[in-house]
Amino acid sequence: TAQPVTEADYMRAERMLREVHDVCEASFPPDFPVRANARNGLMIVYLKQGRFADAEPVLREDLERARSTLGPEHRNTVASMLNLAYALQNLGRADEARELLEEALAAQLATVGPEHERTLTTHFPLGKLHQSTGDLAGAEACFRRAADGGRERLPDSAIVGNYLLGLGEVLLQAERYAEAETVLAEAVSWTDRTWLAGSNGKVVDLLERARALRASGPDSPR
Repeated sequence: TAQPVTEADYMRAERMLREVHDVCEASFPPDFPVRANARNGLMIVYLKQGRFADAEPVLREDLERARSTLGPEHRNTVASMLNLAYALQNLGRADEARELLEEALAAQLATVGPEHERTLTTHFPLGKLHQSTGDLAGAEACFRRAADGGRERLPDSAIVGNYLLGLGEVLLQAERYAEAETVLAEAVSWTDRTWLAGSNGKVVDLLERARALRASGPDSPR
């Protein structure tokens, strides 16, 4: 049985990765792959610990190197944008995060088109950002686009359950309870089929809440 990762484990990993990173920076040219691997290791440790301020300079360095060596629309560059946007959002810098997410989405649209899995996946963090800043209309548009594309293009993918969950949650926040109930019922069905058994408790709880709110609303039968 796998043991939980402790704070001491993270500290050891960071120490080793920092040493590897410094050696790689001093020994290899900028575009040498091992340098990127060392940075990626540090990023993962920082992000797993929620140390977003520590992660930011490493993430920025990674993005700038990707832009200069791979180009602004390469899939690895887009992945770097998404990682940095995630850190910035968690640091409360929503405007900066939004700019990066919109740039990442534009790059996906230009390179793989609107229906590709990578493009659909990029709609999701942008939707979460809109939701966190109270822009429910923007969040709904992003989640709906991801869910609509996912149903058609990714019929067996568990990630579509997340898209439906995001959409249902926003509809619930917007007090559109009947619509939320429909979407969340679909999310439960999808997650029952594609997620691990018993792992969709949040989806089920939200569905029950939507049903209760709809039933108690002014238009419900008495």
